[in-house]
Amino acid sequence: AYGVFAWLEKKQQRFSRAFLNSIDRYYRPLLGLILRWRYVSVGIGVAILILAVGYIRSGRLGFELFPKVESDYAKVTATLPYGSAFAKTEAVQQKLVAVAKAVAAGNGGPQLVEGVFATINNNVAEVRVYLTPPNVRPISTSLYTDQWRRQVGLITGLESLKFESDAGGPGRGAAISVELNHQDMRILEKASAELAAALSFYPNIIDVDDGFAPGKQQIDFRIRPEARSLNLSAREVAQQVRHAFYGAEVLRQQRGRNEVKVMVRLPKNERISEYNLEEMILRTPSGGELPLQNAVTVTRGRAYTDIVRREGHRIVTVEADVRPRSKAGQILAAVKADTLPALQIKYPGLGYSFEGRQADRRESMQSLFKGLGIIPVSYT
Repeated sequence: AYGVFAWLEKKQQRFSRAFLNSIDRYYRPLLGLILRWRYVSVGIGVAILILAVGYIRSGRLGFELFPKVESDYAKVTATLPYGSAFAKTEAVQQKLVAVAKAVAAGNGGPQLVEGVFATINNNVAEVRVYLTPPNVRPISTSLYTDQWRRQVGLITGLESLKFESDAGGPGRGAAISVELNHQDMRILEKASAELAAALSFYPNIIDVDDGFAPGKQQIDFRIRPEARSLNLSAREVAQQVRHAFYGAEVLRQQRGRNEVKVMVRLPKNERISEYNLEEMILRTPSGGELPLQNAVTVTRGRAYTDIVRREGHRIVTVEADVRPRSKAGQILAAVKADTLPALQIKYPGLGYSFEGRQADRRESMQSLFKGLGIIPVSYT
């Protein structure tokens, strides 16, 4: 034991002599120089502080509150226009699966991929590639997803195509999420498309989604003055068109445990084309007849798949991912300074807010500052 303590004391004395020698040789002359030029030293310190604060405030430093945690599977979601044929959705899904298998074959095959799971839900095709455990797979989930994205390339006719390597884990979701709000849905559609196009110009941006998904095509009717003069209302016109093509309930009866409804409508050969709609005859309240094309003005449009409101305004969320994610703050600062003000000038009444990961970061920082304010109080 005595030998160990003697060895430690020897090492301690050696470190002490070296430390005192460095103080005499470097620290003491530097301290004398600083005291001799004290005002210059203070100026240099203030300048460094200003540069540090300015660099942080500029957003170039990069900040990520919740780091990305890779999942055990890679996921891609392809959204086609609403009402697309099943065969087209299936073709997109098969292409995604084929490319996924090709990427896996070039990176270890069974050592990388355990299985592929694909589903189709109306106009949405989703493909998941389940990977082997992290200590077995030759490449990471993010690297596999990036190769998958590059080899798939651009698929025409899609509303959106989103690749994810962090699905289901903490820190998931788009790095940028801007929520636009306005009372007019047509203005929201234009503004979201322009914002998505502006985001696409940044080289670090991928998987841009304008958040707008038009629904099925529809035919809109607007009642004409001629029809109003015959006491035809928009409600009566809509009811007669519905009864002709969907059916009018004329009888409902109980049959055992089941209820049977009897519907009356036009024959199938008289309701399979738009020509039948154009040649439809309406009945007026007085018993007369009026062609539909003389009673209403027909315009074509699209039904919205969903309408989201907040505080009386319709909202659309534009999302995009950033690589690396620490640069999201810098891109958001540029968008907030240039793109969004220009959109507000072009479309009066347009509002915006940063949601998603930005909202989580904002709430977390507010909670942190509140906690720091409580700490001194608790110790007093």
